Amino acid sequence: MKNKSFNSLIILILSMFLLSVQIQFTYSEPAAYTYSDMDCSDESTEFNMGSVFYIEINAPNYNDNPSDIDSFSFKVNSTINPEGVNGFAEETDNNTGIFRDCILLSYEHSSDGAHDLITRIMCNRNGDNVTIAIDADNNGINEESIKIKVLYSAENNLQQDVWNFEWATFLPMFIVGILIALVPKKLIDKIFSKIPIVGSKFEAGYKYIDTTDKTVSALNPLYFWRLLLSDMITAIIFFIIKMMLLAQEIPAEYVAAGLQVKYVIFYGFADAVWSLVSFAVGYAFPMAAKELIQSTNQ
Repeated sequence: MKNKSFNSLIILILSMFLLSVQIQFTYSEPAAYTYSDMDCSDESTEFNMGSVFYIEINAPNYNDNPSDIDSFSFKVNSTINPEGVNGFAEETDNNTGIFRDCILLSYEHSSDGAHDLITRIMCNRNGDNVTIAIDADNNGINEESIKIKVLYSAENNLQQDVWNFEWATFLPMFIVGILIALVPKKLIDKIFSKIPIVGSKFEAGYKYIDTTDKTVSALNPLYFWRLLLSDMITAIIFFIIKMMLLAQEIPAEYVAAGLQVKYVIFYGFADAVWSLVSFAVGYAFPMAAKELIQSTNQ
């Protein structure tokens, strides 16, 4: 009888131990990690300036609605933006207790995250430190904190700088666009027919514009692509001239990083795009004025 009681006691103790182990392994402690990929498989706390990273937060205390996707906010700040912004952590699915958000290390501004809106935190382009504070237990205390190191990236800086607006790039083709819109069509036809890039086929494309509806004429591929090609080549030539005249030197930052070739290619392409936009804007103003005058006179 004593042996049976002893065995029963042993079995009871073992059962309680196994139950406690099971509870320990099934209970999920709050935790947060940052990743470089959307699938949250490549964990990291160092990211290049201008890049996007992802945060995954294990927070079962925010799983308020098992049949719905929950969300909560957390704090993100940087050295140059100590006040910070609110991140928006959204549950991966119903009743998971796992929340994720996407954070951009921004050059220009900071903004709160929201559903379908990325969280932006402005950082120093030469490198910065970002702190993420999380109240994972939902008790009013930010017990989880992640330190992010923002790494300097000359190539990302170049890709950011290349699209900065410059009047020196915008004005020349803007003025050309105005002049072409104001010059008589016959004179334009003679000028463009002499340009090798456009060739003699420009006349056919130009007449197509004259003899069709104005709305449709803008879609004429012969006219558009040849004019686009000539515009881009002109812009690249302007950019090379600027470089040769040292009006636009390659910044030391990109020389030190060995990005001289990329600098010329990127800025040449950006100049071409900006010149196309400025030409279109310059051309549109007089043409719109002509249309307005004609409509009022009729």
